[in-house]
Amino acid sequence: MLKQFLRRQAQSFAYRLLLRNLPKPYEHVGGYCWRSRLPRSLPKADSTLLLFEDRRYLGPANSRRKHVESIGRGWYRHDDEVIYFSTPDNTDPNTNRREYSYSVSSWLHTRNSGVANNLLHREVTDSAIASDVEYALAGSKYRNVCHEFGIHDLVDKSILELGPGPSCAWALLMACYGASVSVVDPYPATWDASYHPVFLSAFRNAVADLPGTDVSPISDLLEEQDFSEHVICRHEEPVELLEMDGESFDIVFSNAVGEHFFDCTAAFKQLHRVTKTGGWGFHWIDFRDHRDFQTPLEYLSMSDAEFAREFGLRRGEIGNRWRANEMSAVIEQAGFEVVRREPTIQAESTYLEAFIPRLRASGSSRYRDIPAAELQRLGELVVLRKH
Repeated sequence: MLKQFLRRQAQSFAYRLLLRNLPKPYEHVGGYCWRSRLPRSLPKADSTLLLFEDRRYLGPANSRRKHVESIGRGWYRHDDEVIYFSTPDNTDPNTNRREYSYSVSSWLHTRNSGVANNLLHREVTDSAIASDVEYALAGSKYRNVCHEFGIHDLVDKSILELGPGPSCAWALLMACYGASVSVVDPYPATWDASYHPVFLSAFRNAVADLPGTDVSPISDLLEEQDFSEHVICRHEEPVELLEMDGESFDIVFSNAVGEHFFDCTAAFKQLHRVTKTGGWGFHWIDFRDHRDFQTPLEYLSMSDAEFAREFGLRRGEIGNRWRANEMSAVIEQAGFEVVRREPTIQAESTYLEAFIPRLRASGSSRYRDIPAAELQRLGELVVLRKH
């Protein structure tokens, strides 16, 4: 308790020293985007500028301006003397009674760079690399589920992965089985010369032991020391705003991504558009409150306004709180057939017994009357097909 108190006091002192009020007025640019002009120009290259709402970090930083306008949710961009920004719940910063501030401190920036998780530096210890390789090999579950639905050969299949993480390892594994792979992420990982050669070398050795694989795609990346487009075609955009051609992919897959969509309706409409007729989707979706998996439904007791702000402040990482039946309905509305819904995570009965009375007593939650059976399912494999 004392350590937490001292930590909070130290943080408060640092903020008083390092944070400056974001200059008003906040001019509306378009969509969810607002503009503030700084008192002096600050180079946008290698910018250390961090933006805060009521002393809580916004971000990701250095977002594309068009995404700040169309997605909002606290994304922002620093261009010399101008900050283009949005609020976490897409409200008007001039009237929502919150304080906006910024810092250009390199010291504070090293403690929270404001960048997406994909861009954070990865550990290169033996144990960390071994753990990353083990996780990467778990991507074989996509090949296994393809087999289950009669897709026995991935050679020349066009595959799209959503949210490929810092190494694109699962997409690379599919490439080693002969597929033509693409990935989509609004903040794709950049090549890290201290991490990726070490990880990919270890990953190549592991993949070489799998039957039916050709590790040439991994070797090509190691030779070029970059995420070469002829190995992995990377699209730098949110799923909700895909700009790629329609009817492009035989298979679309994701692992714990659907629960982070900002707009599930828009996301699945786009996925339907880019999937080939007859194509498949395999999506593992985690419906838990990501703040604490031991209490996986707590965010359901929040009002829509409270949740919208928290979702934005946490950059969507909390999870969008859509329930499994809601997600299935919006998938079907997008035009897919839901071929299978396979439960992967179930809520503990003791937790549900304690949580449900609190949820029922919540006067502001739109989930207060949700059937108890719908609260039990916390994770699913959802198999889709486009006809």
